[in-house]
Amino acid sequence: MGRMHRLGSFSLLALLASMAVAAGADAPDEAADPYLRYVNTAPEFQPVRQDPAFLIGRWNTWIYMPWRYHWTIGTGDAGGRFCREFGFNGGFTDRGEGPLDWLERWNLRFYNDHTAGKGDLHLRGSENKSNFQPDQRNPRAIRHGTDGPRPIDAGLRRRLRDRVAASIAPLRASRLRVAYALDDEISWGAFVTPLPWRINGDDAAYEHWLDTYYGGRAPQAALVTPDFALGQLDHRLGQLDFSPLLDRLSYQDSVWANLIRELVEHANRIDPETPCGFVGGQAPSTWGGYDYAKLAKAIQFIEAYDLGSAQAILRSFNPGNAWAQVTTHFHNDQYREEGTDTDAHRATFLRQINASGRPPRVVVRHQGRRPPQCEVTYWSKAGRTFVFILRNVPVNATTTGGGGAAGLSSQAMTLDVELPAARKVVDERTGKALGEGKVFSFRWSGVEPVFFSY
Repeated sequence: MGRMHRLGSFSLLALLASMAVAAGADAPDEAADPYLRYVNTAPEFQPVRQDPAFLIGRWNTWIYMPWRYHWTIGTGDAGGRFCREFGFNGGFTDRGEGPLDWLERWNLRFYNDHTAGKGDLHLRGSENKSNFQPDQRNPRAIRHGTDGPRPIDAGLRRRLRDRVAASIAPLRASRLRVAYALDDEISWGAFVTPLPWRINGDDAAYEHWLDTYYGGRAPQAALVTPDFALGQLDHRLGQLDFSPLLDRLSYQDSVWANLIRELVEHANRIDPETPCGFVGGQAPSTWGGYDYAKLAKAIQFIEAYDLGSAQAILRSFNPGNAWAQVTTHFHNDQYREEGTDTDAHRATFLRQINASGRPPRVVVRHQGRRPPQCEVTYWSKAGRTFVFILRNVPVNATTTGGGGAAGLSSQAMTLDVELPAARKVVDERTGKALGEGKVFSFRWSGVEPVFFSY
C-alpha cells in the first residue's frame, strides 16, 4: 500500500480529540485505526512514575542552585556564609561527587549532574556543527561523536546503566538530594542539527517498529536525507509524501525516548525517592529527539532552555503541574540598555515613580555615556545597600540548537558610578574601604560584575 501521510503525533491526536468532542462520539475503534492503537500502546507513550507527591518531593520551595564554575569563594565556611547571606539555598554534585559535607552543613539542597556521564547522551563535538556536516547527506551514517561511534545499542545501554548506578550510590542517603540529571544538552544527534543518520545499525528493529506504526501494513523501510524532498517541490500539496524521511525521524525519537525512560526507571530502582530527568533541554524540533510529547512521558524533572516555547509546551505536558520544571538564570532577567547616550530617555517613565526623573540610587557612565547593555541590580540588607553592575547581553539561539551570550566581551573599561551621598563604601570583591562621596570609579571587565556596598 502507499505510505500514510503523517502530520505528526501531536497534531493528529489533537485532531482526533477535537472530532470526538465535537461529535460526542465514542472513541475510534483501535482495530480500525492502527495509528491510534500505536499511540495507546507503544512504550514511548507510557509514562514513568509521575505521581505528584513523588515529583514535588523535596521541591517544596524555590531552590536557587548556583553553578560553581569560577566559584572562587570555595566550599568552606566563607562559601557557606555567602550562600546563607545572599539567599542561595541550593547547590549541585557532579557524577556522584561533590562537597556533600558542606552541602549538609549549610542545608543546601542539590541535584546531581551528569548522572549518566558525558559523551553518550551528549555527543562529543556537538557544539561544532562542522564536525557532522558530512553526515547530513549520508543516510547510512550511524550515530557518533568526535571520539568514536555511539550507536544506541545494548552496549551503550549497559554502560549508561552502570554509570547511573555508580553516580547515585554515594548520594542516595542524603536528605538534601532533589533530582538526578542524566546529562546536559542531550540529543540523538548534535543538539537539533539536521542529521538524517541512523541511531544504530539495527534496521530490522526499524522494520518492526514500522509494522506496529502502520498496523502490520508497513511499506518498505527507506533511508533518505532531506534532499529526498527536493524532487517533490513542484508537486501539488496532495501529492507530497515525505513519510520515508519522517517515519525514520519519528522512529528515532521513539528509541531515544525509550532510552531515557529506561535510565529514569533504572535510577528509580536504585533510589525510589528521587526524581530523574535531564538538563539543557533544547527547543522542540524534528531533529535530535525533541518530540516533547514522547519525552514528557519519560522524565520526572527537567531544565530546558527558553527556546521555541519549550517551557510553555512542557507545562502543557506537566502532569498535575508537579514536575520540577527548572530554568537557568544567566543574570540577564532584568532590563537592558542598548548603548544610549545618557539616562535621559528613561526620565519619562521614571517620573511616574520619582518626580526628579532620575534613577533612585545609581547612575553608571563610561566616558560620559552609559555603556551598552549595562545593568544595575541592588538590594538592601542589614542597613547596607549592595550593588551589582553587570553586562546584560542578549542570549540567542539558532535553528540547529545551541547558542549563548551574544557579544559578551572581556575588554576592561573604567566605570564612573554616581550615588546619592554615600558613606562607608566598600568594594565587596576586594574588601577595600572606599570611604564616602558621590562618584566612585571601578574597573569593569564585562564578564564579571562590579560589586560594592554602602
